[in-house]
Amino acid sequence: LGGSPGNLGVVTRVNIRTLQDNDYETKALMLMLPFSKESLEETLNIVAEVNDDPNLPLDYNFNVMSFSNGSSLSYNVSDHFVRKYGPTYGMKDESHPSGYNLLGLEKGIAPSMLLIGAVYTSVEEKDMDKAIDWLESIDRRLEPFKEAGGIHELMSEKMGITDFKASTSMSEVDKKYVWKWAREFDGPFEKRTWAGTSLNFQGNGFPAWAAGKLWEVEKEGYKFGCQALSQFIAYGNRTMMATNKKKNPTALGHRATAKNSISFNFFYEKDEPARTQSWEWGNKWLDSGEDSCAKAGIGGDSAKGSKDDLRFLYSPWGDNSTSWGKKTNLDEMWRYYYDDEEVYSRLLRVKKQFDPDHVFTPNSFSVGYNDMIEKRGVDLEVEVSYTDMKPKSDWELISKMYAPHLKTLQDNE
Repeated sequence: LGGSPGNLGVVTRVNIRTLQDNDYETKALMLMLPFSKESLEETLNIVAEVNDDPNLPLDYNFNVMSFSNGSSLSYNVSDHFVRKYGPTYGMKDESHPSGYNLLGLEKGIAPSMLLIGAVYTSVEEKDMDKAIDWLESIDRRLEPFKEAGGIHELMSEKMGITDFKASTSMSEVDKKYVWKWAREFDGPFEKRTWAGTSLNFQGNGFPAWAAGKLWEVEKEGYKFGCQALSQFIAYGNRTMMATNKKKNPTALGHRATAKNSISFNFFYEKDEPARTQSWEWGNKWLDSGEDSCAKAGIGGDSAKGSKDDLRFLYSPWGDNSTSWGKKTNLDEMWRYYYDDEEVYSRLLRVKKQFDPDHVFTPNSFSVGYNDMIEKRGVDLEVEVSYTDMKPKSDWELISKMYAPHLKTLQDNE
């Protein structure tokens, strides 16, 4: 149906189709590099080249994630690494902002770093020599950044894939992409993710601009307790599986229009009095400043990232966020998340048919939220107790609304 994170429901059937590693000959290069403005800009140059190339087969995918220092690891750094690289990082906060600082290296806390993934999948094209040449060229371009601070040596054995000439199963590649440890940073955060439509990252100057924005957090934001986590993905060819509606006829928003993914996030202090000041600096960097990620990066012909402001449902802007002054009302802001009014109108009709009393409308980021306000006379943005909403018994409602549909499903078995 393409509902939303705000819509709850009852799952009656799940179909699982597995993909077999043996069906794909996958080659990959995954690196962990120290984060500096220069290393990120060069990596984003590769993102731009992959994104802008109209002839690159769908098998080629490239992405980079950038982390401020202080992200969590589940293991302690080896004594060998501390002895070899400790002086480079320093063991005190004031040694920042080299970009390579490590807050408590021996305690399993990571430095500022880049997680880089280049993957070839052999779905469309079977030219292994070309794939190896592509991966080798990327490895060669990033070679100058590998030894700065030893992050490559430390992290590649934990998360990396360096033998790009050998085949690596797709399941193993996926394991490397998953952040298996604790949440990246221990604190509240603001997240903005766009489905980008630009095919001219290079011409728009996106690599230098985005690297500069992330470096602002390293240079200044850390003083206010801010940490950044961002991800940039070049999907590859225009016919890639994720954006092909004929091959993947789902209601996923922007599936046919997205050419890349752009994500800027910042974490800020948990406790007052530092919390307010920390959030205000991050909000100016992300949303409200004239050169913020949102204003300079997205929307309009001069935007560095994408002239279209298209957002993903899994990353709802403003939901429970003070930055927007109120929660996101999906009925009012659907155009950012869905392809067109016809799609959203269909979802509204389905919602009214199967959940007319809004048992499964828990917050404003829900299909049909305005209909719930009209029927119940209660806006969930205003704090009220559950009993104040005066619904019928949950079980009575569920029995009344869903029993006929469940019986139909059973009859069709």
